[in-house]
Amino acid sequence: MSFKRQIITLAVCGGLLVGGCAAPANKQPDEQGNKPNTAVPAAPASDKASQPPSGQNGSEGTVPPVPPTETQPGDSKLPSTSKSDEAKAAGKLILDGKFLPMLKDGRVQGIDIAIGTTKESVLKKYGPITKQDYYDGGQYTAFEKLGKGILYFDGHDRVYCMDLGSQWADKTELNAIKQALGAPNDEGVSDVDGDYYLYYVVGKIELFLAFDSKDAPLKSIRIINKQMITDFPQKPLNG
Repeated sequence: MSFKRQIITLAVCGGLLVGGCAAPANKQPDEQGNKPNTAVPAAPASDKASQPPSGQNGSEGTVPPVPPTETQPGDSKLPSTSKSDEAKAAGKLILDGKFLPMLKDGRVQGIDIAIGTTKESVLKKYGPITKQDYYDGGQYTAFEKLGKGILYFDGHDRVYCMDLGSQWADKTELNAIKQALGAPNDEGVSDVDGDYYLYYVVGKIELFLAFDSKDAPLKSIRIINKQMITDFPQKPLNG
């Protein structure tokens, strides 16, 4: 996530607090026909209440953030996180037959951020941090050079969830993505936000792809390992 919130609502689990990583509710189909849940797991009761990303730069702080002021076709609802319009995400997710097998090990084909990448490593390439806050029950971090994307770190400061805008993908058309990745574990209209989603599961990794409709271009991507946040809950933002 159903996918949102951002599918791609950015699911992060117990004790945790993106996107997103925004998406449908209850996505992983069960015998009752329920859809997978894409929301980031709820934060501890003592933590700050979840607030949607404002899209404004600040200090540290799914599936799915507030849309940009001017939304263009194919844009995600992820907040604008870079200080400069020139800050661009490096690389593209290469959505082909190798993508899911690599994702099973946490690797994301085409970019140098993986599930399990440390915050220190992300800072060296994409820093400094421009904002940290809670959203969809999870604490996200935005980086100056990360472009349309936010990351979620577990209690050991490792990426367990990433919410990325469509700019990160080398394909944005739904049928082309399905042809490249194969049949999803689930797809359909989100009960939460009405987005159309594709949902894949490989090992402990879940992939959510969100679209405004079945005929619209890709809007957002969420990659998440919920087990990491269950095992190692996030640290309080100001703890």
